[in-house]
Amino acid sequence: MNSQNYVVITGASSGIGRAIAAAFVRRGNNVVLVARRETVLLALKAELMQLNPDITAEIRV
Repeated sequence: MNSQNYVVITGASSGIGRAIAAAFVRRGNNVVLVARRETVLLALKAELMQLNPDITAEIRV
């Protein structure tokens, strides 16, 4: 997909936020992942990119 549209997900580092991020990525949506723990967000970004390498995942701490 890789369009200019992004889904912003707060609390993305764990729980419901993490599950929602994976669900959107599986559907081909680009995501902006927001949380307090940068190391966890970086790991999540890598995991999501493996699920769907055609999306863009940005992180914001």
